Amino acid sequence: MQEMSQPSRNPPAGIGGIPDPPRVDQAEYGIAAHFDRGVAVSREEHASSVSRLRMFLQIACFAWPALLLADWVVVTWLEPVPLWHFLALRASMLPVFAVGLRALSQVRLPTPQQLDLLDLGIFFLGTVAVSFMCLKFRGIESPYAVWILVLMIARAATRADHWHRGLVSYVLQALSFPLVCGLAARLSPRIEAQFGNAQAVAIFGLYSLMLIVSAGVLVATGHTLWAVRREAYAARHLGLYKLEYPLARGAMGEVWVAHHHGLKRNVALKLLKSDRPITEQSIARFEREVRATSRLTHPNTIRIMDFGVTPDGIWYYVMELLEGTDMATLVERGGPIAPARAIYLMRQVCASLSEAHRLGIVHRDLKPENLFITHMGGQPDFVKVLDFGIAKVTQEKEGDRSQEDVIAGTPRYMAPEVIMGKEADARSDVYALGAVLYFLLCGRPLFHNARDGRLLYSQLEVTPELPSRLLERPLPPDLEGLVMACLSKSPADRFADAAELGEALSTCDDAGEWVQGRLARLRAEEARRHLSDMP
Repeated sequence: MQEMSQPSRNPPAGIGGIPDPPRVDQAEYGIAAHFDRGVAVSREEHASSVSRLRMFLQIACFAWPALLLADWVVVTWLEPVPLWHFLALRASMLPVFAVGLRALSQVRLPTPQQLDLLDLGIFFLGTVAVSFMCLKFRGIESPYAVWILVLMIARAATRADHWHRGLVSYVLQALSFPLVCGLAARLSPRIEAQFGNAQAVAIFGLYSLMLIVSAGVLVATGHTLWAVRREAYAARHLGLYKLEYPLARGAMGEVWVAHHHGLKRNVALKLLKSDRPITEQSIARFEREVRATSRLTHPNTIRIMDFGVTPDGIWYYVMELLEGTDMATLVERGGPIAPARAIYLMRQVCASLSEAHRLGIVHRDLKPENLFITHMGGQPDFVKVLDFGIAKVTQEKEGDRSQEDVIAGTPRYMAPEVIMGKEADARSDVYALGAVLYFLLCGRPLFHNARDGRLLYSQLEVTPELPSRLLERPLPPDLEGLVMACLSKSPADRFADAAELGEALSTCDDAGEWVQGRLARLRAEEARRHLSDMP
């Protein structure tokens, strides 16, 4: 996750450059997210919509069959039609309600697209069922059409969404009655005869107009509520921090640019969210890990400034806000990078992790997306190690650990022993660093063609192809041997920690080449500026 990248308005020159504003993952949330205040719909709103629809279905599972009593009154005193017709239609909707309720009761929330399908299926099928009830009770003149309006209002109470989405749902519900009646006129002589009666057609037209006008009103009202909730979330305050606009989203949370009122500056604020229940143990573990991470003072480590838990259970922590790009984007845009530059960048990563390992903190999620390249104090290619959100404090008590503590990280950069469920240590981070260095040199990750179970098997059993063979060109032997040592299946065959790996990198033949070349270019630029300033 690109945790603290900020859109750069005046990008300074330098290798790697400053990228365009990072893109928010729209696939997971299904919403348009732009980089201005108040545009993104919050995940809380999505969860709230799921909760409201689930509550509606719980009520509907009892209220829908209970309305059979009203059907009994109709067939007993108003219209002598078979009760089984109403019974069958009500029974046909119960499986729909049950399937929807089951889908909405899972631990993992459905995606917005899945929620839209459930919403459309439940309410549209409900209005179609009511429309078929109308056919038996007075046909196109049936007062049962009012129950369609009730369902539309129930949908409005459940969902407040953009007018595009609301228009589709409400128009389909409103048109269900005239469409079913029109279809029935071709099949039923009784309904066809009603369309020849001016009074019946007038009543049918009034009901249809009522539903269509109601659909328009509900679309406008829903859009207004959606916009208000969206703006409310975008303007939300977490203590002294005002959320400005989103930077990135992932499975574990969201990163926002936030404004600190007291300091009058922008920061990066990460909201940690999970579909799993929040327990006292998980909160205590979060606080312990963030406090431990905040002890890290190395310049190459992202600086954590604050953390807390909101009354509604959202964990967050605050970081410095940077401009730049992560290593994944760097390679994606420019391809494999030179060995000397790779060494220069990874030595900075090792310097950051050396302090963490010395304090007993294991990162556990090292990957190119969490290694950020920025400009710091005029120095280009300055690396910041990000996202200690699942870091492990090795001194914690054994009873404080859970299975999710042990198995954490990104499978493509996960050490074999972690995949097998063993506890991560500094050597597990060394494996991930070797995988990152492999990616920088080759332009492709380890086992790039493997997916899912095959990827896990490869991490456990398959020796990676030599980078030089993958590139089909030679690489410095000392650097290639170092990478393969990091990727050893046995932790005992790897470097002991990041400090030992950093020392090994410093002894590579190309270790000083990038720095010397950078210094030479900076001196040349300074000389040119000096000459241009001369009269």
